[in-house]
Amino acid sequence: MLYEEGFTQNREISWLRYNERVLEEALDEKVPLFERLRFISIFTSNLEEFFKVRVGSLLGESDEGDDDVDEKSGMTAQEQLSRIHSLIPGLLMKKDMAYGLVESRLSEKGIKRLEPENISEEDRGACFDFFRDELKPRLKTVILSKGDKLPYLDEERTYLIADLDAELEDRFGLVDIPYALPKIFVLEDEAYEEEPSFEDDIPRVSSIIGSSVKHSFRYVLSEDIIRMFADTLFVPFVPLSVHALDIARTSEVVSGSESANTASEMRKILKKRKYASADKLVCFG
Repeated sequence: MLYEEGFTQNREISWLRYNERVLEEALDEKVPLFERLRFISIFTSNLEEFFKVRVGSLLGESDEGDDDVDEKSGMTAQEQLSRIHSLIPGLLMKKDMAYGLVESRLSEKGIKRLEPENISEEDRGACFDFFRDELKPRLKTVILSKGDKLPYLDEERTYLIADLDAELEDRFGLVDIPYALPKIFVLEDEAYEEEPSFEDDIPRVSSIIGSSVKHSFRYVLSEDIIRMFADTLFVPFVPLSVHALDIARTSEVVSGSESANTASEMRKILKKRKYASADKLVCFG
């Protein structure tokens, strides 16, 4: 067989290596900064689809006890999953490194993301006003005790989970952030000591950031602002730590029947997808 000669590799591992090459474009200093961000976005979107479709399919095979061997690499579904899981942490670290480098370069050019620990008291006050008026009224919060059933998590939403300081029992809080909520809060411009040199590789930057390039464009992620003021969401409990959740659900839901009504059958399959088991749950931040 070919795989014994080393001429072929497993399809899933090959795909991950392809997606890694997409990510490497974001590390190339010759690539324009906004394009580097685009490559990071493509990598992330690709990986999400990979988990929903390919990993979901492999999980289904593994759960059913399918010991069939991939003819090109000689690996069972469980062996493929183990190999995938060993590669993913390195890819995510590489993505974080690429994003950090691009973000640093953008900051040098006046496009600055402010993190909670680096926000001045004046800017913090502006963030609180935005949180109070625009974010908090639209957030859904739940406080859960150990043993409580976890609410349904929609993969189209962002969630924050908080470890709460409760004396008598373990409790944690869940914040459901609506998809339509503003993703960033733009702070007022501050004078930029040195005019940023937006080279041709960042097109139409003035229209993109909505201000003169002689001023910096400063922003805070709404997610970070919610973390900053999370202590107002779980009264009387105090959050000890707050993390973001990223979830993906299996999309490979196949029909078990041979219905003649294709449209009706597809509606049933799509409905099943919404409540399919999670094949990826990442806690970060």
